Amino acid sequence: MALYGLVFVSIGVGGIKCCIAAFGVDQLIGNDQNVTSTQVHVFFSTFYFSIHLGVFFGMITSPIINKILLYSGHNVNEYVIRFGMVVITMAISISVFVCGTPYYLFRKSLPNILPKMIKCILFSLWKQLTSPCKETKNEHWLEMGKTSFPNDIINDTKKTLHMLCLYIPLSIFWSLFDQQVNIINKSCKSYPY
Repeated sequence: MALYGLVFVSIGVGGIKCCIAAFGVDQLIGNDQNVTSTQVHVFFSTFYFSIHLGVFFGMITSPIINKILLYSGHNVNEYVIRFGMVVITMAISISVFVCGTPYYLFRKSLPNILPKMIKCILFSLWKQLTSPCKETKNEHWLEMGKTSFPNDIINDTKKTLHMLCLYIPLSIFWSLFDQQVNIINKSCKSYPY
């Protein structure tokens, strides 16, 4: 039963993390396009402060709950209490969120640019490989797609490909990070308490 709870919590958190900040900015902007960068900065500062305050609250209350359960003598599983607190706070936050639904501004989603970018990459590669003359040596290879794609798609694709180079070291970082956790766990198990 606990495994099902963990699976549903991870699905819920993973689905909301990527959308909630954009949804909040949509509410901030609304129909008013005169929102300053200071207002957006204050929104994100408050948003992330509240998230980290919740994490801090969880870190503080967890040892307190352990001590209370230890000294009370009750044979209660501490994980049930901890996850019960999470369920209660999630229920409160969902109810507050649902109560505000009539006041929210819902924007239509924009068309997905990813298929256009993939088509631009494939078309430009195909044109680059099948082009008989190579007089455009100084241009980027994506410029071969100018005949079929607008400049903004080509420029966005270039920027995205340049940004993807930054993600190459992330796999190395996360593998080392996970390895560090495993090493610490092994050394803590051998430590006499």
